[in-house]
Amino acid sequence: MPRDGGEQRIPLLSPLSHCCAMTVLVFLRSSFGFHYLRPRSVFFALSWAFTLFAIYAWNEPDVWSVYRRVCIFGIAAMALYWTHLALAFANEWTKNWRHDRHTGNSHILQILRLVGVQNTGRLEGDIHLWAEPALVLAIAAALRFGWSEQPLSEWLVYAAAFLWCKEALNRWFGLRYNKKQKDILDDAAATVEPMAPTADQGPVKATRKERVKRTRNTADADETARERRFAEILRLRVPYTLEGAEENYRTLIRLEHPDATGDDSAEGNSRAAELNEAIEYFRSRPASI
Repeated sequence: MPRDGGEQRIPLLSPLSHCCAMTVLVFLRSSFGFHYLRPRSVFFALSWAFTLFAIYAWNEPDVWSVYRRVCIFGIAAMALYWTHLALAFANEWTKNWRHDRHTGNSHILQILRLVGVQNTGRLEGDIHLWAEPALVLAIAAALRFGWSEQPLSEWLVYAAAFLWCKEALNRWFGLRYNKKQKDILDDAAATVEPMAPTADQGPVKATRKERVKRTRNTADADETARERRFAEILRLRVPYTLEGAEENYRTLIRLEHPDATGDDSAEGNSRAAELNEAIEYFRSRPASI
């Protein structure tokens, strides 16, 4: 189901958390969707401004000594962002894009896959919401207390907070969307009543009748055999008709009757008796002919 009004977002908070979180997300994930790399205009301006600041710090030794790690981090983040954006454009161009809201493949999740941990939607969501912000905070603490790097460590703390805020908003909107979808399906199921058979309603006709195994009737088989035998005596062809039987009988009886042939033997009389019996059979069954 499409989301009403486009993507759900909170004015100011959603774009601000997105822009700040992307400065660390480009290090933590890969294969971003094209939609997830927006708003691009903010990063275009940020890239230009940070490039100017890095050039200024490089030419000022005192400034470079304080913001050296910040400049390296920023340049790497901008380079990775532009790389992901170029790959997203290439995937759009070659029709190999992924879902537009795809939030990238977490490096932590990829490491867990290598050790045999099965990926589930809940596991991936927990990594995005808890593991990645905790990792950024751990790196910020290491920089602050291990290398006495205050500017970069402070920014990483802010970035971790915005990253958690962004993923919390994504999860909240996802829960609301799933709840809305479930409510729509439940309302539809409650509105449409199932069809129940009524008392005066006959059985539903099947589109194909089942084959019924019928018991063989011995009397019918004997009657069919008699009919076939008498038809052979009268030399009838299917379909058997009384007119055809009468015509063949008159022809055969003239040829095989003892009075016509002069054969008064038992065989001649038997042949004439068979013809008489055959014609009487068909005369007695006019409806079946």
